[in-house]
Amino acid sequence: MTREITFLPSGRVCDIETNETVLAACLRAGLTPVYGCSNGNCGSCKARLTSGDIDQVRHHDFVLTSPEKMEGYFLMCANRALTDIDVEADVTQSPDDIPVQDIETKVKSVEYLDPQVVKLHLQTPRSRRLRFISGQSVMLTIGDDIQTSMPIASCPCDDRNLHFHIPDIPGDAFSEKVFSGQLAPRDRVQLHGPKTGNFYLDHKDERHSLILCWHIGFAPIVSLMEHAMSLDIERGLYLHRFSPTPDRQYLSNLCRSWSDAYENIHTELVADRVTLLSTVEECTQVLARVASRYPDLSNFNIYVAGPPNFVEAAESVFSGLGLTAEEIKTHVDWLGVLE
Repeated sequence: MTREITFLPSGRVCDIETNETVLAACLRAGLTPVYGCSNGNCGSCKARLTSGDIDQVRHHDFVLTSPEKMEGYFLMCANRALTDIDVEADVTQSPDDIPVQDIETKVKSVEYLDPQVVKLHLQTPRSRRLRFISGQSVMLTIGDDIQTSMPIASCPCDDRNLHFHIPDIPGDAFSEKVFSGQLAPRDRVQLHGPKTGNFYLDHKDERHSLILCWHIGFAPIVSLMEHAMSLDIERGLYLHRFSPTPDRQYLSNLCRSWSDAYENIHTELVADRVTLLSTVEECTQVLARVASRYPDLSNFNIYVAGPPNFVEAAESVFSGLGLTAEEIKTHVDWLGVLE
């Protein structure tokens, strides 16, 4: 039987299955609680029950004091809900409330998504998972000085397994390290972040999302889309992908699987060719054609991820249609395949 958890003071609500811990339900819902080891040792997921009944399903070594127990404190990783419950815990979705973190990760795998794009899978320690919001970026460092800023291409609901889309950029030390095969499983990569901007998913916003990305700008979009799906967001998500090679866009089958599985998700691989050398005027022409298919954008947020000219053109097109700066969320990146 499914129960319901209400987190205070945010008022965020999520379902919890019969044998699911409060922490597991929270993560499955795409929330970002404070926690560490997830097995009862560190006590980081301590919360306070204010209403309802819970049951301890896992032994934990972390010791709660008698006064804490009397006040209703418990570990979210070790307890399930017997009824609908109200819990005082920080599961805020605001990026400003998430601290900058320094975590030493290990390479889990390096997988080619395309001859010129690699998916780098990093794994954090069990006790040092990354708290982040979909759409955010981090700084990655190999050794002492090989460094790059990368958007996270995975859902906050799995904050231990982090994915990044690394493009093949001649002359870039980080890219060359990856594509030369010098970065292997179990190698260490230092992570610093996340970086806060306006490019993130607000689960409380009821507006539809028109999403425009160019090539490697798809990386933060994956995070946004997977987060939206984990939260069961019902508003419309309309994704249009541009590429320097429109007939060969990486992970195109992933987009199709989203559209097939969810009625509110619509994806298109745009046939218009856009490159890093495309001017603002050229980008404006192709983006305006997409915008013309949406005669009423009064209930939309616009997400744009790509190189500077692409983003500048999108800002011009959609601000000209009456959208405000708050409604046009941008991720600017030089990353891509230079031709």
